[in-house]
Amino acid sequence: NAIANPERARAEFDLITKNGDKITWDLMASAVGCTADGRNLHLWVAHDITARKQAERTQQLLMGELNHRVKNTLATVQAIAQQTLRFSGDPQKFAASFNGRLQALSRAHSMLSDATWKGADVRELVHDQLSLGAIDEQRISISGPPVSLEPQQALHVALMLHELTTNANKYGALANSEGTISVSWEMQDGQLKISWIEHCSVPVKTPEHRGFGTTLIEQTSRADGGDALVKYNEFGAAWEITI
Repeated sequence: NAIANPERARAEFDLITKNGDKITWDLMASAVGCTADGRNLHLWVAHDITARKQAERTQQLLMGELNHRVKNTLATVQAIAQQTLRFSGDPQKFAASFNGRLQALSRAHSMLSDATWKGADVRELVHDQLSLGAIDEQRISISGPPVSLEPQQALHVALMLHELTTNANKYGALANSEGTISVSWEMQDGQLKISWIEHCSVPVKTPEHRGFGTTLIEQTSRADGGDALVKYNEFGAAWEITI
């Protein structure tokens, strides 16, 4: 006979196999009827839901990591917007500078996404940011060993390279048709050292005012425990950046 209001129960529990593997079971019980002598008859069903639980845990981890990255990115964008506005004299100048910095971040994000956020190689970052500036490759000398950067460091380096390229286009070696740039890097005592040296075809003057680009390079390198130093001579700017 069927029970009019059967009681249902459900539970999840883990079992450890002899090999040390953990298996999660989903156990369902229901009173579905009774025997001829009046005893309740229960049906028990168990499912191995280990794969589903692992997928759920992975999803939670990914969501937590995504939330963390989104917050960091938004904080970076907010800081860039505030400082760009502070150093911009008019809305058009602000729009051009801010859009350029957002594009630099976007390109670096795309590169990291393609690598499932495991990191990015310095050479790829250099090529990517220089290509964003539409620079003739014959005017750029690039050298350095393979170095993989963590995601946050990769974003920082991308921003610094964007600022260096922008300054070179406006005021430095790329402002005329014959200037060249040498970009090199090496690892020393666990630190990445990047050299950006400009060779202008005509004498240049030392800037009278510090722009936000210079400030951004210095502050970004120091955020990673490094430093950034620049020297100016008649041939242009020479940067030594440590991360």
